Amino acid sequence: MTDFQTSIVILPAIPAQDLTPIERLLLATMFDHRIEGDRIHFHSWTGMREKLVLTLAELHGAIRETRGLSPAVLRLLGDSLDLALGCGSHLVFDLEGFSWEHILLDIVRRSATLDHLAIVTGYAPTQAEHRPEAIGGLVIVVTADSIAGKSLDDCLAELLQDPTDDMAEPLQAARSGLPLLHVVCRNCGGGRIVRDACATWDTPSGKWVLASVHDCDFCEACNAENVDLARWAPVDGAASSLWPPIAGDRVRVVDGPHEGREGLVRVKTIGRLFVTLDMTGDELCPPTFLMPPEQLVVLSLANPTTPRPSSRSHVHGQP
Repeated sequence: MTDFQTSIVILPAIPAQDLTPIERLLLATMFDHRIEGDRIHFHSWTGMREKLVLTLAELHGAIRETRGLSPAVLRLLGDSLDLALGCGSHLVFDLEGFSWEHILLDIVRRSATLDHLAIVTGYAPTQAEHRPEAIGGLVIVVTADSIAGKSLDDCLAELLQDPTDDMAEPLQAARSGLPLLHVVCRNCGGGRIVRDACATWDTPSGKWVLASVHDCDFCEACNAENVDLARWAPVDGAASSLWPPIAGDRVRVVDGPHEGREGLVRVKTIGRLFVTLDMTGDELCPPTFLMPPEQLVVLSLANPTTPRPSSRSHVHGQP
């Protein structure tokens, strides 16, 4: 099995005043950090530390001083306490599988100066000369409203996409032999999604003609509005193994310990995908797991025009 070396940096540097005591304690334990003036740079050339050792005194003190202003950290610690190992005056936390990006979401939401934070990750095999094709990376952008990520493969696919194809219709899937698609609301699952558009007067035809369609989606059923509200699903409602899952797709797990659960593909890495599953009644935050694409079938697409690998390479249950 190939070993990988991972580097990670959070950009831009975070103003110290935007961090609560518990956030600063946790991030400084998870990453290396450097203080420059009133800002703190968090980074690591060996990947994020998933096993954290904290003293009971500093943990209790930071939680008390935070006064409940960091819900993501408190949820994460609450979930981890059951797995924490007590060593006298210390606790050892194992954060593997936890969605720590929600810590940054809280920071951006409170900040008066930050409109986003980006997690930039690069990875390469320890012997890169043996597998140069395995070098890659991913970026996750956290805003006050969302957490979204793309891998290097996704970015390359976008750069290679025909720029004149931005307004391609979902019906192109039917023309290529894939199921016919209809648009559904990510929020309520209804099909009453509309978009505003701009028309311009065409003198030769004597008619108003469509000039552009705005990016924002609006659901007439639940009144939700967002640039990322629309999802495309097969008209027969069936899950499809014809599409290899990519970032943004809604998927169902069809094999493994999480079989039957549904969730959202957040980012694609080498041969695997980070999938955030829907919460169950006994979970305090959505769990994220690294899964092979063979364990997933696509329920709906984030964008039907995004280029995908060959559909025949990902048919569940077939070689």
